[in-house]
Amino acid sequence: MNPFSSKYDYVQAGKAQFTPEEKAGYELFRSKTAHCNECHRDGGPGEEPLFTDFTASNLGLPPNSAMPFYRENKPDQFGYTPNPLGLAYIDPGVGGFLSSRRNPDGFWTPHASSFAGRYKTPSLRNVDKRPRPDFIKSYMHNGYLKSLKEVVHFYNTRDAMPTCKPGDRGEKLTCWPAPEHPETMNRNGRTGLETATGLSSEAVPEISEALRELLADVFTLYWKTKNFHWHISGRQFRDYHLLLDEQADQIFALTDEIAERARKIGGSTLRSIADISRHQRLKDNDEERVAPEKIFSELRDDNFRLIQFLRPTHEICGRHGDVATTSLLEMWIDQAERRRWFLTETVNEI
Repeated sequence: MNPFSSKYDYVQAGKAQFTPEEKAGYELFRSKTAHCNECHRDGGPGEEPLFTDFTASNLGLPPNSAMPFYRENKPDQFGYTPNPLGLAYIDPGVGGFLSSRRNPDGFWTPHASSFAGRYKTPSLRNVDKRPRPDFIKSYMHNGYLKSLKEVVHFYNTRDAMPTCKPGDRGEKLTCWPAPEHPETMNRNGRTGLETATGLSSEAVPEISEALRELLADVFTLYWKTKNFHWHISGRQFRDYHLLLDEQADQIFALTDEIAERARKIGGSTLRSIADISRHQRLKDNDEERVAPEKIFSELRDDNFRLIQFLRPTHEICGRHGDVATTSLLEMWIDQAERRRWFLTETVNEI
């Protein structure tokens, strides 16, 4: 780490300047798009630019079967077998240390399973320094990736490309082999142990998936309510028309709250109309003409079903200690119950 004599250090000291390409790269490194310096920290109040936050994370790397260790499954001349499991060996990461006798602090032993497959975030200082230009470096904890381009490609496509077997013709290009420890894999698109909200990496995918399904149902209910608002007819047209418009506006306001909450905790959300159709549980209504009684009965029942979806989501968030999302869900449940109340009274009057 010393003596901090790289070009980066000279730039920070005002003794050199980045090239336009270097400047663009550094800005991307520090941007909210890439999130690189959230774990590979480049300094802050009281910090030196060490380019690591010293946490541990599981990025979902596949095993590197090219490592000689996997073939050391037979006794050597002294009768020692380094790896009896051979290719079946799974690297336990930090979790292996915490569960071993080498762990000097028993406080961490119960947490070993949650650290399985996690590895210390390395410094990025001199990350591409090599003895000669044609020297091939290895990256990540097991050397699976062989260039910084491969590293960036892995970050960009890990969750987008399909899974394939090791040695597949498309490996690293169009597919990735399965990770060693999927149960502790960081799924929030970043490399830190915790999200910005302090939720665990296990909580984020479960909560965000529940919110994704919920958002699909809310969009479905909004569209159905708006459809009926446009097409309703009858002697009490004005009252019905305004009631449905009011409810549609309230439902539509939920969509941004749900989606932004998922993003705030580090998860992802819906991306398209097709994505909505894949996740919705409420049914559409494409009928040409629907009588007012059926309109209000159907919306009453849909709001009740939505309440039934909201409550289990509340339980999931409560189990993970996501107080903010549980509070929002309580408000959304109250709104849905109020809409159902109005719809029920309307049905009774028809």
